[in-house]
Amino acid sequence: MTYQQLEELYAQLEKWSELVDAQRRHVEAISDISNKITILLAMGEVYEEKIEDLDRAIDTYKEVLQLDGRHYQAAETLSAVQTVQSFAQESVARRDFSDVTEKSFEVAKQRITVRS
Repeated sequence: MTYQQLEELYAQLEKWSELVDAQRRHVEAISDISNKITILLAMGEVYEEKIEDLDRAIDTYKEVLQLDGRHYQAAETLSAVQTVQSFAQESVARRDFSDVTEKSFEVAKQRITVRS
């Protein structure tokens, strides 16, 4: 079975971790830069959309840019994923701050109730 056949099988079975592992082995087994880039872009998409691992998607798109620093699609996608990740991190930080503020309010409210 070829790498491509294996990758197609894993995609059909929705075995995303196995798919990116097979794609990684495929990238390491070939020397053609254009083919490596094609596979890496597909890997990045799987990390981003199926596995939802933005860190690995970012690393994969950066790997494309190491092979071709002017690869427009990789640069644009990297920028978009980094923006999404930044918004997600800000959202978590705001939610954590909100939780802390709510807890502080409840503690203060209890102290006032106890004093009354």
